[in-house]
Amino acid sequence: MGYALISELALHRSESRVTYETVILLVVLLLSSPLVYAFFWRHEWRSAKTEPPQARISNRWLATFLVASVVLSVAPLLQLSQIQTTVVNARLFLASVRIRTVLAHGREGQIIAQLDKVQSAVEFSERNHLDTDARLTQKLQSQIERNLTGRRWADEVRPTAWKTIVGLEKYDTFGRAPSQTFSIGPAPTLDAAQKYLTGSESGRVMRIVGRDSTLFFGPTGALVVGDAPIAFSGVNFTASWKQVTPLIIRGKPINTLVENAKLDNVTQPIENVIWMNVDFVNSVVAYSGGPVFLENVRFKDCTFQFRPGPSAAELKDRITKADGGPITYAYSGSMESR
Repeated sequence: MGYALISELALHRSESRVTYETVILLVVLLLSSPLVYAFFWRHEWRSAKTEPPQARISNRWLATFLVASVVLSVAPLLQLSQIQTTVVNARLFLASVRIRTVLAHGREGQIIAQLDKVQSAVEFSERNHLDTDARLTQKLQSQIERNLTGRRWADEVRPTAWKTIVGLEKYDTFGRAPSQTFSIGPAPTLDAAQKYLTGSESGRVMRIVGRDSTLFFGPTGALVVGDAPIAFSGVNFTASWKQVTPLIIRGKPINTLVENAKLDNVTQPIENVIWMNVDFVNSVVAYSGGPVFLENVRFKDCTFQFRPGPSAAELKDRITKADGGPITYAYSGSMESR
């Protein structure tokens, strides 16, 4: 484990490579233990006539102790997820120590490099379903948000910081809990989709995965999201009337994820949802100043109904400057006015 931490933290090598080499090292140690025992046994047999009985007993106990120590220490660590989680926790802890100074006083290149390291660790954790220390990720998110509030960062830095916040929020909500996945066809019905939502279990993430599927909403249709986390991937939302709101969030804040999707001809509040790789087209986009998380989101031919406030003003400015291009922005609701 010391090898893993030194390689990861001191040499800055990738998590996947360090994990692979650490597992190989542990396996070698485990397999070499019988050889160590055999060596001491052979030495004891040869010295049976020349050494006193007490010395032979000491050698036997020493060999047994060495083998037992190696086996007991290595066996629990042979679980790959435990090694990975330990390495990532160490990296996140180190980032939480460094990031305060780097964000407050570092140059733009140093800030971006540190944020990229956090993103890499979080993406690795989510990809491998690791349950890292939630206190570390929440502390990192809070530190980044505070520095966004108190410092005027360059345009090159702020999107990277917002992307990091979105990734941390997504991982904390959807990357830790066990999940159920349901695949839907190209033209699913609203009743079937709502059945998945109402049947979701508490404490589990419900993932509804489409293949460029489209949910069509009539004048009175809507999907109501409760307390259980819901993730839509590859599912588009379109309505016959622009006044229709396809997603109504009635549960806990930030319990809904929409990614790789298009919303067309709808009216949709964007608060309390994580939007990733989403296109809003010919829609009414509403925002009242609450938590909002956008990554690579486009707005085309949309009307905006934003309640006045610092976060609304900055978000609208980002949308205007993007001119139909993708934007990344994050606001948790706890940040002070700029």
